Amino acid sequence: MERKVQKYTVRDLILGAREEYLKEMEELDKLRDLVEPLSGFTSDVEFKLKGSIISSDLVCDVVKKYTILDKLLRRKGNRKLYSYSLLSCGIIPYIQKDVEKFEDIKANIIESEYFNNMGSVMKFSDKSNRYLLQTTVEDIRLTQLSKKANGQKEILFKDGDSLYLGKNTEIADAFNMLNAQLPAESMPEYQVRLMDSVENPYALRVVDARKADTIEKTNNIVVLAKRM
Repeated sequence: MERKVQKYTVRDLILGAREEYLKEMEELDKLRDLVEPLSGFTSDVEFKLKGSIISSDLVCDVVKKYTILDKLLRRKGNRKLYSYSLLSCGIIPYIQKDVEKFEDIKANIIESEYFNNMGSVMKFSDKSNRYLLQTTVEDIRLTQLSKKANGQKEILFKDGDSLYLGKNTEIADAFNMLNAQLPAESMPEYQVRLMDSVENPYALRVVDARKADTIEKTNNIVVLAKRM
């Protein structure tokens, strides 16, 4: 595919990785449909990708459902009770409806290129700025390094639609960081292929999460800027 730009940016990496991340989320939803929680009356289970720069994991979170009592106490959302690794832990807090299908989907996830190639760390420079880029199966973190204690800026892309801003980082800073040019020769081949797959490098829109209700529908991809 012919690229519309000649140089890779952090924006390209996020857009390319986002597409693959969303595909993995669809597979995780299929896993959830194939199980019943052991304590179905009081809890539920969720399958998620977890990882670091050196390894990836597929986990099952056991969560307590949001109840009427939680509502009265003004608690919001499900609360995680336990978390189990499907790769290393023998305990499974659910009953499988179709074992063979479940194991096939699980195998597709943990054998995918995304699962096995997203963990990386790299330092690079662009113009007068130095950066630290860290990628995992669940997020992409970019830190603009600084010698000053309060000068470091940071953005974290996560969940397919959220861009978290560091303490000293504003949305304007985030835009500049998204446009930082990446040295493709130092990046994993898989991530370079992800960036090559991006048809429109300018499709990404970043808006303040507090104004999410006012966003007009467009063909662009919208991510919500939130504070870490």
